[in-house]
Amino acid sequence: MDDNVIEFQDTESYGGEKDKKFSHQELVMTSMRKCLETGSKEMREGYYNNKQDKFGNIVKMWVPDARRHFSETVELAIVQMACDMDEEAETNIKKIRDELKEYYEELQKKEKLDFELAAPTTQQHRLKAGIVWSPDGLHSALPYFNMMLDEQVKTYRRILAELVKLTQRLDFYQEEMFEA
Repeated sequence: MDDNVIEFQDTESYGGEKDKKFSHQELVMTSMRKCLETGSKEMREGYYNNKQDKFGNIVKMWVPDARRHFSETVELAIVQMACDMDEEAETNIKKIRDELKEYYEELQKKEKLDFELAAPTTQQHRLKAGIVWSPDGLHSALPYFNMMLDEQVKTYRRILAELVKLTQRLDFYQEEMFEA
């Protein structure tokens, strides 16, 4: 078939996406599937990868942090299921998030102490590299940042488990009928 030839199809029988009915269950299912897909991959820190293009040039490409991607995917599932939340799910998810917040505050204290007790030469090296303590967050150049992201993955796995339990309580699972 020639790529320059345009073919016209019967536009009278065409049914686009607008003809499809909205299904909240399908939206939740899609969201949960995405959570499972992102959660089943290796939880790697973001990094630069050098690739060679078709002309032989080296191109530096950023590979996103899988841990953050997973966390955001679960956050989106929570948003999509906001209208489905029952008291049990809300209570459990709040408890899980509170535990993560406590862990974050603990890491912030450790990082601050690390800055305060560091040897003068270490402090100078950090200052030259732009690594300074901030009460607004953990510094990505220090181990506390990655410790937080690793804990966040564990936390969001627990939240995802709560969402799965919620879909079961709401009877979102349907059996497929097969005829022989």
